[in-house]
Amino acid sequence: MTHDTFYMCTDDIAIDHLELTLELEGVDLWNPRDDYKEDLLELLTLSDNLGSSHIGMLLKYPDKYGLDRDMVRSFIRAYFNILWDKEDPLSEKIFVIFLDLMIIA
Repeated sequence: MTHDTFYMCTDDIAIDHLELTLELEGVDLWNPRDDYKEDLLELLTLSDNLGSSHIGMLLKYPDKYGLDRDMVRSFIRAYFNILWDKEDPLSEKIFVIFLDLMIIA
């Protein structure tokens, strides 16, 4: 990726949690259907649904980072609204990357 892009990561655990909560298989974070987009956007502001441990920590412990939780939630909403708005030129510069989790025993 070039220096003018930005990404957020997620993982299977977060996607599974989203699908269970939405009672929907095959949640599409890049281009969700309109019938569940608003619910998805709200659920993405909860730490269990992100898959990003850093942003999850910002949501769980905003005071430790000197942040307001609502500011973090506003960032997440703005991020996904831009990603989903294909007419916004910034939508081509942001991504969601899926991390493969490996359990080491």
